[in-house]
Amino acid sequence: MGVQEGVHFGEVNLFVQIRIRVHDKIEDLSVEDHREMPFSGTFSYKNDNLYRRLIGDGVHMVMERLDPNIAKIRFEVQHPVAEDTQAEAPIIYQPIQIPEGVTLIVADSAIPAARIGNAFCIVTWIGNYLVLRGGNVLFRIFNQQSQAIQLAE
Repeated sequence: MGVQEGVHFGEVNLFVQIRIRVHDKIEDLSVEDHREMPFSGTFSYKNDNLYRRLIGDGVHMVMERLDPNIAKIRFEVQHPVAEDTQAEAPIIYQPIQIPEGVTLIVADSAIPAARIGNAFCIVTWIGNYLVLRGGNVLFRIFNQQSQAIQLAE
């Protein structure tokens, strides 16, 4: 193996992958179990794209970047559009409080994630989290712990 000349810079890959698992109790899910869960998408801490997923009863979970290290998880419902509207109206979402029975915990510790009142929860790209509803796992949010390597020119 040869050694490449030049300076090497590492860049942390700041995104998490989100997987879904329905109707499993928290006791049945460990960090290693994520391979059984289908991917639902990714969320990046490097841009302002939202991750939105319907969790039932018209309620959407939304993951939104606050800064390069922190995101918030909030909940919202789709605002009804008047039926007499001729033109295609944009979809409007209305924020709601964290739904009854929904909790967000740090994976493998069962410690609740930081919660700001009943409005939203705070997560970081460093941690792994479980979103629960009535004790059942809805989502597992985990950091891939990978890095990209860039060569200086």
